[in-house]
Amino acid sequence: MSNLLITLNDFKTYKGINNNEEDSKLQAIVVYTNSLVKHFCGRTFIDYVDTDKVELVDARIDFKIFVPEFPIISVTSLELTEDNITYTSLTENEDFFVDKAFGYIVPAGGYTFGYNILYNPTNLRITYKGGYAEIPDDLKIAMLDLIEFYRSEEYTPRKSFSNNSIENLGFRETAGTAFPSHISRIINLYRNIT
Repeated sequence: MSNLLITLNDFKTYKGINNNEEDSKLQAIVVYTNSLVKHFCGRTFIDYVDTDKVELVDARIDFKIFVPEFPIISVTSLELTEDNITYTSLTENEDFFVDKAFGYIVPAGGYTFGYNILYNPTNLRITYKGGYAEIPDDLKIAMLDLIEFYRSEEYTPRKSFSNNSIENLGFRETAGTAFPSHISRIINLYRNIT
């Protein structure tokens, strides 16, 4: 529970809820929404701010190596291998450069890191810290609104009242491919698409 982007208390404060009547339902929605946003964005946002994350990547083709947990806080080590047994440490600003804001690493020599490694698809080991010490405000608001979206069941389609009907093409009806537009615009800014 400590790796939640938004907590139950955050949501209750946002909505001005002062009782505990819905706590069990809300807690489930909060946990599921946190998981959904992390999965959809392809990153954890906060899990590797203080803890190293290790990525094994194929550095034979791409000039820029993007990491999923960005912005990059620091690169602890970057190591190249041909056999996954022996590793050669590379030096920042000598062998590679880091763009912390956009979350990528590039070789200093102008080639790919593994241009001479033919058969090893996990030839680069990156150990780094990345993410947000504090979640950006726009992402918080989007997540709080998404929790409210599920709480109030705004996704429920097709309500009929006498001869009138309301068509709500929500998240369920679009097979989970669309968040409400005001939420989608923000969450898509944080999506890892590499």
